[in-house]
Amino acid sequence: MGQILVLLDETDYRIALEHAKAALGQTIRQVTQMLENVYALASMYEVRQSELLKPRNINYVDRKAVVKRIRGPFLMKSLSTRKRNYYAAKIGFEQK
Repeated sequence: MGQILVLLDETDYRIALEHAKAALGQTIRQVTQMLENVYALASMYEVRQSELLKPRNINYVDRKAVVKRIRGPFLMKSLSTRKRNYYAAKIGFEQK
């Protein structure tokens, strides 16, 4: 049959393959870390958004009901201050 004319050394190719595997593993770890960061930031966003909505629901709505019943000038001022604070917080939150 035929004779082997040239025997190629596989060492360089094996080393290159191992480097490629290592680079792939590193990339997978980086992407996994990035996804974990995205999930953590999404969770923080949800918490902050609920904190933003909580004062509106408790303070603004409840105080508005009290003002409608009492109609006192002090409470009206307090209500408008709360409303301004809420919108200022909302604008600050949306800018972040």
